[in-house]
Amino acid sequence: VRQQQGGTGLNPFGTVNQAMPAQPSTTAPVSDQTELKEALIQLTANSIEEQRAALQTLCKLTENIVKNPTEPKYRTVRMANAAFKKKVGELKGGTEVKRCANSP
Repeated sequence: VRQQQGGTGLNPFGTVNQAMPAQPSTTAPVSDQTELKEALIQLTANSIEEQRAALQTLCKLTENIVKNPTEPKYRTVRMANAAFKKKVGELKGGTEVKRCANSP
């Protein structure tokens, strides 16, 4: 069961509550979390529509990696790709969020 609640400046999609089995914690180091938070704050300088498009694109890229961890084609992004540039690369904070997502 998925249920969306109101969004915030950092997460325009709101929170999603989903019944899922417990999984081991994969918490990122504090410095990585801080960098990601700062990048997301930079992303808020863009319009809501731009933020939404960027986050949807980045979520899709991440989902593809999670679903296909051994497929090399999902682990790279052509930064010159016109769709990626428009939705993420040209936005303030866009490439920073992507870079933080690539951190181990």
